[in-house]
Order: sequence, then C-alpha cells, then structure tokens
Amino acid sequence: MINTDSEWLSVALKSSPIPGPVVSVIMFGSRAMRPDRVRTDSDVDLLCVVEADLKFPQSVATKCQDVFLDISYTTDRLARYGLTKPDRNNANYVLNALTEGVLLYDPSNIGTELMFLARNVRDAGPPPMTPSQLRELRLRAGAALGRMDSLFSQARTTAADEGLLMFRCHNQFHLLFYAYCRTRQLWASSIANTFEWSKENNQELYQLASAFLEALTLEGKKDALYQLYRAIC
Repeated sequence: MINTDSEWLSVALKSSPIPGPVVSVIMFGSRAMRPDRVRTDSDVDLLCVVEADLKFPQSVATKCQDVFLDISYTTDRLARYGLTKPDRNNANYVLNALTEGVLLYDPSNIGTELMFLARNVRDAGPPPMTPSQLRELRLRAGAALGRMDSLFSQARTTAADEGLLMFRCHNQFHLLFYAYCRTRQLWASSIANTFEWSKENNQELYQLASAFLEALTLEGKKDALYQLYRAIC
C-alpha cells in the first residue's frame, strides 16, 4: 500500500460490482491534486482496476463516514484503450485520473504502468483536428459570439437581465476555453484544473482565462471573450 487512506481503500476493495480481484486503486480529483486545500466534506474520486472480462467500465456511489465516494471500476485493457480517446472538449476521464492521481493500492504494479503510459500520452497531446473540424469549431464559436452581441445590444432594465447576460458570458467562456484547448492540441480536464495547469505550462491560455475571470463588468467579460476568440482564429 502506498497511501494511508485505508478506510476509503477498504470500501473500494469491498464495493466492486465486478467478479474478480481489484489490482490497483488510484485516488484522483481535488483530494489528490490539492489535499492541503480540499474541504473535509469533499467527494473522494477513486479509479479501480479489476482483473475481469469487462466490456464497459462500471461505477458505484457510496459513503464512508459522511464522505461520498465516487468509484469507477475498469480493467487494464479498457484503461489503455480509453487513454487516447478525447471527448469533444479534449477531456479524457481515464487520462486525467491516471496523470493527476495518487496510488493507494498497487501490489502488481499495473497502476504504476498505466500512470507511466498516461504521462506519455499526455505529453504527446490529443489527436489533431482535421481542417473541417477546425473550420466548424471556429464557425460555431463565432456564431455564439454573434448571438451574445445581439443580447448586449438589447435594453437591460433589471438585475435579472444583467444576471442572465453574465450567465451567458460564462457559458461562452466555457465553449471558448475548450475550443482553445482543441486548436492547440492540449488535453483538458475541468476548467479549474486546466486553468491551474496552464499557470505553469501555457501562459497564453492562463492570461486569456485570467482576463475573463478577473473582469468585474459585463463589458470587461465581453472584451475578454473576444480576445479568447481571436486566439482561436
């Protein structure tokens, strides 16, 4: 055992819905990445590798001493296959768990091997976009900004109007943030974790995202969104 979180580990080993031994347990998420800043009631995210003939990963949600545990069970084969399969935001659940995680249990070194492979995959970057995918992404982002421009031009007479427009700005930031990651062939996870990573690894993304997050007015948010859009185009 490599970590002292024995109670969570015990739950993970006993909760598997899959016949076959659990051969590796990896804790990921905020408790692994920011243990000094995590809330005491924060969820525990665990990835368990099982020796079994499994077609799809399975998940279990349970509780241990007032802390919720989200446990995913997979196999070595499924984990290796899933490592190179980004979603539409260039996020990859398995890749993020293996590169950001902490080993709790790994008697056969399967988890160690998977984490080594995951780091190589992350360093290589996700598959590049095709020209048609890139064109479609830019058109979609531009169209969304155009709709937002139309909303900015309308009269806003109540605090609710302002709040709704601020909400739409944040939705647009979400779209453009991940669009940037795709155009630059960057793996992504949550915006919070990717932003934290960019501080040391991609200053352009960090500065563009900071400009939006630090803007206090709607006009400031809008200007920051256009800066992010220009970086994509």
